[in-house]
Order: sequence, then structure tokens, then C-alpha cells
Amino acid sequence: MPEELPGEAPVAGAQAAKAAKREADAAEAIAPARRRARTGAKDQGGGEAAAAGELSLADRAGAPNLGDDAPVMSTPRLTEGYRGLRALPPATLVFLQQLKEHNDRDWFNAHKKEYEAARDSVLELFKGVAQHLERIDTELGPQDPKACMFRIYRDIRFSNDHTPYKTCLSGAMARHGRKSPHACYYIHIEPGKSFIGGGMWMPEAAILRQLREAIAQGAGAEIRQCINRPEFKRHFGATSLFHEHDDRLKTAPTRFAKDHPFVDLLQLKSFTVGRKLSDDLLTSPALLETIVAALAEMMPFNQLLNSLSNLT
Repeated sequence: MPEELPGEAPVAGAQAAKAAKREADAAEAIAPARRRARTGAKDQGGGEAAAAGELSLADRAGAPNLGDDAPVMSTPRLTEGYRGLRALPPATLVFLQQLKEHNDRDWFNAHKKEYEAARDSVLELFKGVAQHLERIDTELGPQDPKACMFRIYRDIRFSNDHTPYKTCLSGAMARHGRKSPHACYYIHIEPGKSFIGGGMWMPEAAILRQLREAIAQGAGAEIRQCINRPEFKRHFGATSLFHEHDDRLKTAPTRFAKDHPFVDLLQLKSFTVGRKLSDDLLTSPALLETIVAALAEMMPFNQLLNSLSNLT
């Protein structure tokens, strides 16, 4: 068995410099959209309020509480001028709620048109999100919204639950598609249980091993720096990375010291964060802005995970 890693892992100057550059690159990527938003507001007579950084659509709409530790946002308007769908029609939530109450093939087939309308509305939302994320996260690459969506049909071959349909509409966007091992951006629409999130959920063994080795050698400081940014915490809370996972290890993994300074990160089996979306927000014009602003702040986190995993 390899020798146990020491309990101390100082961050090398090169690693600290890389972390600072990553954050600067992220800020530079988001900045053009923020500048366009402020300029557009001035051109439309926004005056001094726009010049000072007017509150986002979510703020002006009085965005509902999106989670136990998710305060009301105050972000620049990244989606200013977008003419596509900004909110889901109430009928989408009505269909999903009814599907939960009548989860059988006869009912579903009798309401196929309602399903198609609900699916198409979520697809339109995904198109808007993808269009903005492709500009903000230059590592993401082109996204096909249809390919991003998960099927509504459940795989019941090995399940005790034989209900045939999922009661949500969801999708993921990642470099090389949602089935790739790269960190993703995830959107989940389900009455009372909607949320957005991202990162790496249960990565394969080789990637998890690579992440843990990098964390132990100092990259844990980069992850902490990333998730402790004020804007990140505004969207995802101060402890989002940790309270999402009940299946984390109870102690340090084999080969790592139990008193390692990054033991809380080494114990993780998944590296994901998320925040809730209320039903009121789903049908509010603030929805698209809220999602894009939050996922934009997630970008440095996703890019860091991909880099530490040596994924290209």
C-alpha cells in the first residue's frame, strides 16, 4: 500500500496563481454580458439607476425564496434584450402535477398533447439557457437543447417502483454532451421540487481518484476559494457543496490522512451544488435571468473540476 499522504498540504505559488487566473478569466467572461445589460438599460432611459448597476429581473420581480440558505439575488441582467421564452406557462406545471397523480400509460396517452406542450415549453427554456451559457462559458461548446433533455420514460427493469413516467422534465448541459464525464449544468422542473445545479455527480472511479489526488496536493484550496466567493454563496449558499450529499464517506479515503486539512472535500463522492426554484418563479419573467445568472456564477466551479480531472 502506498505511503499515507501527510496531513499538511501547502498550496504552491503556481497553484495559487492558477486559481487567481481562473477567477479573473471567469469574471472577464461574464463581464461583456454585464456591460451590455448596463448599456442597454441606459439606452432605454435607465438613467442613474442603470449606470449604478440596476437590479436584475429577479430583483425587480421580487423573486421568491429559492432555498433555505439562498437569499434574494442582486445580479446584473445577463439576458437583457433576449426575445425568447423567459418563463414557463402554468399549464406545464399543471400537467406535471396531474401526471404525478395519474402515473399510468392510459392517462398519459390520453393527455399526449398536454405532455408535448409541456415538453416543448421546457425545451424552449433550455434553448434560452444554452444560448447564454455558450457565450459565457467558452469551454462548454455548442449545445443541442433536444439532446440535453432527459427522457420522461422511466427505466423500471430493476426497480420496485413500476410507475412508467418521471414526474419531472429535466436536462443537463456539458462539454461533449450530457452523457460525457465533464462537469454539467443541470435544470430540474417538477412542481414543488424544482432546482438548478451542476458539477460532477458520482464521477467514475478514475476521475474521482484524480480529483482526490489533486485536492490532497493543494487544489482543495482552489475549490474552497471558488465556493467561498460572495456571488457564489449568494446563489448556492455557504454549505451547498456539502449538505447535498448523504452518501459521503464517514472518514478519509484510503491512503489519505484522517486529519488532512481538506478531509471534508476528500470524503465527497460527488462534487455538486444546487438551489431550489419555487413554483411562483417558474412562471415569472424572472425565471430565465435567475437560471442564467446562477449558472454563470457556477462556471468557475465547473471549469475547475474539469481541469483538476484532466478532462478536455
